[in-house]
Amino acid sequence: ASSLSVGLHIALYNHNYSVTKLTEPVTNAIRVATISFQPVVYVALGRLLPSHALLLKTTFFEKLIANLHASDGTTYKRATNSLTKIGSPAVPLLIEALRIPNHETRWRVVDVLVEIGLPAVNALASALSNSDDRVRRSAAHALGRIGGHQAVELLIGALKDANAETRQLAAEALGQIGDPSAISALIFALQDKEIQVRIHASNALFQIGDDAVKAIMSSGQKTIRALVDIELADMFIYASNGWLLAKIGELVVEPLVHALQTAHGFKYNRVKGVLQSIGTPEALAAIRMREAKDKNSSNQ
Repeated sequence: ASSLSVGLHIALYNHNYSVTKLTEPVTNAIRVATISFQPVVYVALGRLLPSHALLLKTTFFEKLIANLHASDGTTYKRATNSLTKIGSPAVPLLIEALRIPNHETRWRVVDVLVEIGLPAVNALASALSNSDDRVRRSAAHALGRIGGHQAVELLIGALKDANAETRQLAAEALGQIGDPSAISALIFALQDKEIQVRIHASNALFQIGDDAVKAIMSSGQKTIRALVDIELADMFIYASNGWLLAKIGELVVEPLVHALQTAHGFKYNRVKGVLQSIGTPEALAAIRMREAKDKNSSNQ
């Protein structure tokens, strides 16, 4: 251990050494490093950027990736911390690791990329055009958590991805970031052929807030109709869609009143709830009319 320590400290602190001389002691340390000694190795890897291609193509790095799948919390957290310390040099191989079939492991790889942050964005941008759906989905999720203007532009592009889940994750990510520059693209996504994409686009618009509400109000009945259709979906939807309709107010009353006439069960309760929140005379009158109709039907 003492000889390893000397070699690594030379690698870290003696700037008179050439890259070749710096690489050798660290590479030797990688081969024999124990768990207790690994933190010093990680720091060395992070410092030796010129030689990262050689250093990171070792079985040591592969072991770190494998440890992200460990059921033992201590092991995978140590691997996460280590890869984060390595930083930018680790990004290309982390992107490759997004191909791993195991969902949980991929999400742990995403966690590392998010911790690395902005230095990972360019590689994630390339990942959005990867042929593997898993890589594109994971990249969209990571960009949403990293945030920033570049991430927003990339995610707007991902709303047109051929894979529906990637489009869904892109919409969700844009909601997380909350940048108003995504509003137009999210309004367009309300017309997506997949209901889950439309639901997440609606939720993202709600998260962006008042700027999104104003844009929806000026975008025409097609957009409002799309939001009403989401409220009538045969599946779980975010309550935010109803809140978004309520914020829009009078412009949605007419299509909601029309929907109320034939809605049943949970759909009826959703539409009724939105109309009650809007609270205009027309909205409340429609509820009373429907309740009277239902009462007459039950008495017959």
